[in-house]
Amino acid sequence: MFNSVISYQNRDDDDIRGNNADHPTNTHEENAQEYGTPEVTQYKHDELLYSDYSNSINNTHISSDDDTDYNEDFVNLSSDSSSPLYENAHISVKAAASRIMSMASEFNFSKNVVERVLKVFKTLLPNPNYLPTTHASIRKSIGAKPSSSSKFYCNSCLQLCVLRSGQKFCDNDKCALVNKSLRNRNISEVVTLDIKQQLKSIVTRNIYLFGNKNLFEPFDISNGEHYKTSITLSNGPNQVSKNFIHSISLNIHTDGAPLIRTTKSSIWPCLASIVELPPQVRENQKNIVILCLWNSSIKPNVDLFMNDCIQQLLDLSTLYTLIVNNLQFSISVRTQLFLADLPAKALFWKTINYNGYNACAHCLTEGIYRNRQLLYPYNKNSYRQRTHTKFLATAQAIDNRILNGSKGGCIDGIKGKSSLLKVFEYPKQIIIDYMHLCCLGHMSSLIQRWLPMLDKDALDYINSKLYSQRFPHNMSVKFNYPLNLCNDWKAKHFRVFILSIGLPYVLTRLPPLFASHFALYSMFIKLLHCPKSIDEIKLADKIIHYYCQTAPQIYGESIELFSLHAHLHLPQQVLMHGTLAEMEQLAKEAEETSTYTMNSDIKSDTEEWHKRKKSLSSKSRNQT
Repeated sequence: MFNSVISYQNRDDDDIRGNNADHPTNTHEENAQEYGTPEVTQYKHDELLYSDYSNSINNTHISSDDDTDYNEDFVNLSSDSSSPLYENAHISVKAAASRIMSMASEFNFSKNVVERVLKVFKTLLPNPNYLPTTHASIRKSIGAKPSSSSKFYCNSCLQLCVLRSGQKFCDNDKCALVNKSLRNRNISEVVTLDIKQQLKSIVTRNIYLFGNKNLFEPFDISNGEHYKTSITLSNGPNQVSKNFIHSISLNIHTDGAPLIRTTKSSIWPCLASIVELPPQVRENQKNIVILCLWNSSIKPNVDLFMNDCIQQLLDLSTLYTLIVNNLQFSISVRTQLFLADLPAKALFWKTINYNGYNACAHCLTEGIYRNRQLLYPYNKNSYRQRTHTKFLATAQAIDNRILNGSKGGCIDGIKGKSSLLKVFEYPKQIIIDYMHLCCLGHMSSLIQRWLPMLDKDALDYINSKLYSQRFPHNMSVKFNYPLNLCNDWKAKHFRVFILSIGLPYVLTRLPPLFASHFALYSMFIKLLHCPKSIDEIKLADKIIHYYCQTAPQIYGESIELFSLHAHLHLPQQVLMHGTLAEMEQLAKEAEETSTYTMNSDIKSDTEEWHKRKKSLSSKSRNQT
C-alpha cells in the first residue's frame, strides 16, 4: 500500500519519526516524487478529517457535549485565528484548549473532571482571561466534532425510542411498553463510531509502516489468495489518473461479555484491524478500529446493531481523498474477513447454531441425529460448497416468507438475510475461530476422554510436569490447574499443550493408539499455525482427513460432532486468509477488549467501556 520510507523499529511511532540521525526524513516534495502522489502545496483544514456521518443520523440521543473522545491530530493550529488566552499571552485560546484536551484524553478524564480542571486553571491565569470552563465550550473552541452517536431501542418491539424530558419512551402503539418510561433493562443501546475519523488517525500515525513487505510473514493475511485477488481487482480498471488506489482492508471481529457491574447486561463490541499494517502493530490496541457497540440485556439484533456501521463501510468503499503529511492519497476501504465464535457467528449471519442440522458455513453437509446427539460422520460428508449467490437467494426467500405473514423456517441452515451480506461474500470471507474451535473446543474434549484411561500415577506425573514447566519470558503461561481440571484452563494453556508440551507428556502415559492419534492432531495444528510453504498446508489437509476418518474408530462415533467436521475446512482457510496464529490474535482481541472491570462512578456502561479501551491504548503506546 503506502511505500515505506523507513524500517520498522519496536518502539513508539514518535521515536521512529523523530530519529532523524538514523532515518533521515524526506521533504514533502521528495516524498511526493517517491510515492508518485500529488503534493498538496497549500495545506488547509482537511474536511475529510471529520465525517459528516455523525451529523446525518436522526433520533440520536448523545450530543457532542457528552463525547469525551479527542485526538490532537484532528486539530489544525496552523491557521489559528483565535484570540490570545489573556492580554499579551504567547498562546492562543485554541492552542491552550487543545493542550488541555490532549492531557484529558491521555489520562481518560471524564467530562466532569475536565470541567473541574478548566475552572482550576482559570483561577491561576491573569484576569481577565478567555479560557473556556465548560466541556461544551472547550470542544467548540477547538472545533471538535462528535466521534460517536447513540441510538436506543425498546427491547420489547425493537423500535427506536423517543426522548421526553430526559426519559426514554416507546411510542409503538402495538408494544406492551408503549408510552412507559423505559428502564435500562428494557433498552438496547447501539453506539456507532466514526470509522473515517479513526482510520485517519491510524494511517497518519503509521504512515511509514504501510506496505513494507519485509515486515510481513510469508503466509500473513496480506499474502493470502483472497487478499491478493481482491487487491488486484480493485486496482485494475479503477485506477484514477494513473494514481494507485490505496486499499484499507478491515478484519472485523466481535464477541460479547457480561458487564461486571450489572450481570443482566452484556456489551458486544464490533472491532476491526487493518490488514495493511504489519502484524507487529496490527493488533496493537491503539490501532484497533471500534466500529460499534451493543449494550443490552438481550442478544444483538444484527440489522439494528450493524446498520449504520455497514452504511459507513459502503460509503468508504467508494474512492475518497486522504491527506497525510501534505501527500494526497486515493483511499478505498474494503472488508477482508469476519471472525466470531460459533454462537456469535450464527447470531450475526442468521444461520442455524453449531448443534443443528446444516451448521457448516462452508459446505452443505447435513448432520445426523443419533443417540441423542447431532453428529457429522466423516463418511457422510458432502463436499458441495456453499456459494454467495445461493446463500443470498435462500436468505431472501425466507425473508419474503416472513413478510407474507408465514413462518420463515430454516432452509439449508439459513434463517434469514443478514445485513452483513451487503459488505461480505459468504462463505469466502467467513472465518473459523481457531481459538474456540481447536483450543477451547476439541482439545478440551480430547482431554476429557483421556482422563478415564489415566491411572493416578500417570495423572500425577503429567500434573507435576505441567506445574514445573518453565516457558520463555515472552510467553505469559503458567499452569495453575491440573489436567483433570482443564475446564479451568484458558486458551493459551490449550494452545501450548497442543503445540509444545502435550505430546511428550502423554506419549508414554496414554495407550499407544490414542497417543499416536493425538500426534496427528498436534502435527496438523503445528503445520497450519505458522506454515512455511504450500506443501505444508497440503500435508496438513491430508493429515486432518485421515484424523477425522479414524477418530470414530478410536473414540467412538460420539466424537464426530460439528466441531470435528469444521477442522476439515481449516487448510483452505489458511491458504485463503493466512495462518491460524493470526486468526488467534484476532479472536484474542475480540475477547480481551470485550471484558473489563466496571467503575461504579460512571453513569454509562458503554462510556466506561470506551474509556477503558482508550486506557489500554495509552498503556500499549507507553509499552511500545
